[in-house]
Amino acid sequence: MERTEAKTNFDIAEQLEGILEANHLPIVSALTFYQQKRQCLNGFYFYIFPYFNGSSLPFNAITKKHCSLIGQTLAHIHSLKTIHEPFSKAELSIDWPLYIQDQQALAKLGKWQQDYEKSSELPPLKTICHNDLDPKNVLWHKWDFKIIDLECLQMSSPYLELLETALCFAGYEDTFKVELFDQVVKAYYEIHRLPIIDWEHIYHYNFKNKLEWLAYNLTRLQSDEQEERSIGKLEAEKTWNNLRRYEILENTLLMHLKTLTQ
Repeated sequence: MERTEAKTNFDIAEQLEGILEANHLPIVSALTFYQQKRQCLNGFYFYIFPYFNGSSLPFNAITKKHCSLIGQTLAHIHSLKTIHEPFSKAELSIDWPLYIQDQQALAKLGKWQQDYEKSSELPPLKTICHNDLDPKNVLWHKWDFKIIDLECLQMSSPYLELLETALCFAGYEDTFKVELFDQVVKAYYEIHRLPIIDWEHIYHYNFKNKLEWLAYNLTRLQSDEQEERSIGKLEAEKTWNNLRRYEILENTLLMHLKTLTQ
């Protein structure tokens, strides 16, 4: 919180959380004390949340009904506030040979990075986005549910968030089920329709965050702390497998996205 950027991001997230709260979206929002949500005590900042008797679902417990509810809710969130302004496409410059010597792996990384660089800029459309809406951040009590972890709320691309959310709830990091992917997208478009775009550019643009997360975890392998190296190794392996799966699924998912969003 000593960094101005961190405080600004939390302030934005709180403002957007207030919009979701006012529109009765199923979220666990921070409680307000002394006219503010963020509290400070002895130099420590914290939020206090009401208790919700729910738990996140493992991938094998997610059904088409869960995916419908998530797709509909995400559509409602994206429809609350819209701004039309361009995205600045960030340069992706990672010196992979610093971390990896295997030539086949380097070739794969080069291709994925090139796919991102070839993608067009994102459509100039921003909506309220959760930015981490995966199964671990949704608590369920039977069919009642609440979305948690709202500190990353910001105005961002609804296309990227819809793609990532559908991937996550379809078991992208476990056993992928394309019918669950379809259900998230279908339910979303029943509530809120986005302008038609070429999903291939969105798909390739989405390589950026995955590659940056991989690079970050590879740097953790050089830490002096054993625990940090262990976490870095685990996350790097997981991200590498996700990237390979993402590439394999591309043609199938692009075909489904084109069919579902026309």
